[in-house]
Parts: sequence; C-alpha cells; structure tokens
Amino acid sequence: MNLTIEEQRRLHRHDIHGLIDAMDIETGNSLGKLADVHREGILLLCEQPCELGQVMQLQLSTKGDVQLPWMEIKVQCRWVGDTNSDGDTPVGCQILDMEAEAFAVLQQLDL
Repeated sequence: MNLTIEEQRRLHRHDIHGLIDAMDIETGNSLGKLADVHREGILLLCEQPCELGQVMQLQLSTKGDVQLPWMEIKVQCRWVGDTNSDGDTPVGCQILDMEAEAFAVLQQLDL
C-alpha cells in the first residue's frame, strides 16, 4: 500500500540530521542514514533502494560526537522516492516495533 504525500507528512517529524546510521540486522549491510523520525515512522536516506512492503529489523547507531546506546527497531518500507544528487534514495518506513525509550532518545536529537 502506497501512502499519499499527505499521509507521509501529516505527523510532526524530528529531524535527525544524518547523525544515526541504520544497519539491516538480518544481512549485516549498512542501509544508510536516518533523516527523520515521528511516532509512526522514519525516513531513511538509503545507499540502495528498499522494496515496497519489505520488513526489516534495523540496528541504529550514532556517529560523530553524539554518543548514544545503539537501539533496534522493526520497520516496513511504505514508499521509495527518487535517488537524489548525492546518490541517496529516500525511503519512508512505518515503525512496527520500537521501545518508547528509543523514540525518546531520537526525539532528543531534534536540533
């Protein structure tokens, strides 16, 4: 099921500024960077596009000066955008499972 732009953008987002890397736990491959998060979903900037409907268990870890404990979330790919000039593909994912503490930590990064 594809979400409309209105559905994709109706909730307040917390901009993560690319401070968090996302890795697919099943494959061990890096997916890219977390761009923003809200209570129902995340936006990833992926090095490779994901398949619509794909369910992934992600390990999120910080990079640079920001030091936070790594966390895991389960997501499902809901939409895939066009690859940008940096070679990143925006991928919108619905959060299927995430601890409340993990969301609180991600909200704190909204600079």
